[in-house]
Amino acid sequence: MLELMVRLLPRAGVVAMLAMLLLPACSGGENRQAQYLARAHKHMDAGDYPSARIDVRNALQINANSAEGRYLLALLEERDKNWKAVFGNLQAAVELDPTHVEATIKFGQMNLLVNQVEDAKSLAEQALALAPENTDALALMASVAL
Repeated sequence: MLELMVRLLPRAGVVAMLAMLLLPACSGGENRQAQYLARAHKHMDAGDYPSARIDVRNALQINANSAEGRYLLALLEERDKNWKAVFGNLQAAVELDPTHVEATIKFGQMNLLVNQVEDAKSLAEQALALAPENTDALALMASVAL
């Protein structure tokens, strides 16, 4: 069938047709990633953390630069008290998506815990700029002020 298309379409048309054929392959990975992350959220809500971890890791295998995946992995690592991994994944999540409010707040809280007050304040301000009514962001800013 591809040979028939090549003969029937001019070169520009062939390139466009191939691009259209390959495009769904790209979005398939994004769809699978979104499905893994949605399942991870459900598992976490149900308290099934081992299954959530598997789904998050699968999502991150598809896209290691997923801010939501890094944030969820940080939450799972926090349950295991793996603080270095928590800090690293939160930092990655905020760098990948500076508009991720929850990750920004959690990263600010972690910075405050290790006495990085200026960084915590900056993250609190960033979170409040994104979500001025967010009580966790307001609490972070109040904690920084103390």
